[in-house]
Amino acid sequence: MKLGKLFFVMAAGVFCVGIGVTADSHGASAAVKVSVSKNEIRSYSGSGVLKIGKNIKSIAVDPTISGKHSISSIKVESGNKYFYVKDGILFSKDKTKLILYPNMRKNTTYTVPSGVKVIGEYAFAGANIKNVTISSKVSEIGKNAFENCKSLEKVQGEFNTSELPENLFYDCTKLNYFVIPDSVKKIKWDVFYGCKNLKVKIGKNVESISLNSDDYAASYEVDPENKVYKIDDGVWYSKDGTKLLCYPKNKAGEYILPDTVTDIKLTAGFEENKKLTALILNDKVTEFDIRKLEGCSALEKLVLGASVKEVKMNFTKEYSLELDSLKEISVSEKNDCYASYGGALYSKDFTKLYFIPDAMDKLELNENVEEIDERIGLDKNNYNEIILPDTNKNFFVNDNVLYDKGMTRIVIFPSVITSYKLPATVNDVSTITSSMYIDDGDNGYDRFSRSACNLESIEADEKSSYFKSKDGILYNNDMTELVLYPQAKKGKYTMPKGIKTADMGVFSNATGLTELTLSYEKSLSFDGCKALKKVTYSEGVTSVSLFRTNSTAINNIYLPGTLRYISLCGSGRGATVHGYDKTLYYSSDDEYFKTKLEDYVKKYGYKYKSLGKAPGKVTGLTAKKTGHNIKVSWNKLAGADGYKVYYFVKKDGVNTEVTLKSITGYKNSSCSFNKSKLQGAVQIYVTAYKKVNGVKVYSLPVSVKCK
Repeated sequence: MKLGKLFFVMAAGVFCVGIGVTADSHGASAAVKVSVSKNEIRSYSGSGVLKIGKNIKSIAVDPTISGKHSISSIKVESGNKYFYVKDGILFSKDKTKLILYPNMRKNTTYTVPSGVKVIGEYAFAGANIKNVTISSKVSEIGKNAFENCKSLEKVQGEFNTSELPENLFYDCTKLNYFVIPDSVKKIKWDVFYGCKNLKVKIGKNVESISLNSDDYAASYEVDPENKVYKIDDGVWYSKDGTKLLCYPKNKAGEYILPDTVTDIKLTAGFEENKKLTALILNDKVTEFDIRKLEGCSALEKLVLGASVKEVKMNFTKEYSLELDSLKEISVSEKNDCYASYGGALYSKDFTKLYFIPDAMDKLELNENVEEIDERIGLDKNNYNEIILPDTNKNFFVNDNVLYDKGMTRIVIFPSVITSYKLPATVNDVSTITSSMYIDDGDNGYDRFSRSACNLESIEADEKSSYFKSKDGILYNNDMTELVLYPQAKKGKYTMPKGIKTADMGVFSNATGLTELTLSYEKSLSFDGCKALKKVTYSEGVTSVSLFRTNSTAINNIYLPGTLRYISLCGSGRGATVHGYDKTLYYSSDDEYFKTKLEDYVKKYGYKYKSLGKAPGKVTGLTAKKTGHNIKVSWNKLAGADGYKVYYFVKKDGVNTEVTLKSITGYKNSSCSFNKSKLQGAVQIYVTAYKKVNGVKVYSLPVSVKCK
């Protein structure tokens, strides 16, 4: 069979996508049909010509599909009362609205017809177009109209819209010049997001801009007649110069805040500016939010003026500010609330330490310090030496690590440390560990630590009653909890079978970890495990739950034959999942659903490799009570190699499986036991297994209630 061109057909009520076919000697053919709801196109995908049937009334605008097709032209069937096509472009029947421009249309220059008044949402999304001219008759443009037009270089024309909608030129990376017409009064969020090469001229009547640092183009200029805004050296200010509105993300060097500025707006963040080296505030600004500096990796110096009364620490323990070059924070001597000592930020009386620059080689603490903000000990630092005056009785330094006065908690841990012996008195290592959560399907960090990023090995003191170490890894004293896996420890790791608990984030940023074998059923994240290639779950594990594996390169995930529940949310997509052909459960919105393993794996973006096939589930399950005994029976399952009968009991708040009987051979399809063995449980489960290369592969269990 020879394949011809891919085509789209919209028949009356049914949208078909098919491949043009030249029949071979067997007369074979192929076609794909997609249903339509109430004469509305709900989706479209593939390559070729989009043909719209005469009964179609509308096309749904869906950001998940718009711009993600390959349509070269559009055709409308004769008799359609709602659409019109010219040059392969879709318009409303009255020709006043441009609805859809084929994204693979060959022409790269286009002039919107003079009769068009509206350009629809996502109309040009993903289009292969370089130049667009819009007439003055256009009074409305929909959101995302030019989103992801990677070839778009120029949009011109005195169109007559009152606003630029959100995401208008989202990710138009080659767009180089755009003049905002005088009709525009409002610019919404992310209009120029990702337009790194763009020069923008703001019209004289623009009076409202929802602008942030992510939305910033390469350069701006403002019409001198504009009464609301002005730009000086690329920086956005209010017309009177009292408000700093936005600082360019690509502006390099030192920035001295003008004396006229009294207010730094929330949207004026310096976030992710990789070229800003110094920020010097004036003596009029009364508050400053440290979070505005997030991601300023080249920033070396921050100067706070005399009038600053509040330095907002609106960052949390959940992430790093990544101020990796910051060496000094200085404060005007005239400031009544804050002071600087050794380059760090303190309260005026030096009793509270608020913020420490991470790039300082030496941390010298003030003798009066009583309190250190716990957040500042989590980030990566460059301290070779920590100096604490003997007169300070609130903290203690041992082997260049700062502890509380009782030496029970790590306060500041130098990131240069590669090997560390944990003192026997320490019972709190949270400063050097990350912690994650799952809440209603959402997940994230409660605490994100980079301070021990170079740690390769940790050893617990033999006298410790809190911790024990083995092979450079930290556990609780009875080896039931994995407490800390060193982030820089290289090689393979097999989790001991006795581990019952571990924080979901225990492997976060374990950059040296290459292979991992787990006999553990609770949720884990491999976020930042850049070298991790292989994850294997041991036989006996019934539940696999992985979340947030950003920045990983996992190639293979091996699942056990005992698996019943699965969740692979964002976990190393593209990896090959090796598993057994079986039906199991997955959860969504706190509900459980059945699925075939292969279907689930492929649905979430993985490859699948079968290791063999599980038997079918047992049928005819019954439970009969005679006196104190219970007999459980089921139908013989041909092809099975045996069965397992079990129940669940709650231990320490967790449902734990307890096996009642393990049965070899498929013919023996019943068993009896004393009711007391159930420990009060009323639900009995039976599952069949089949041996595949020596591995017992279990079917989905069935259950019966024993009254």
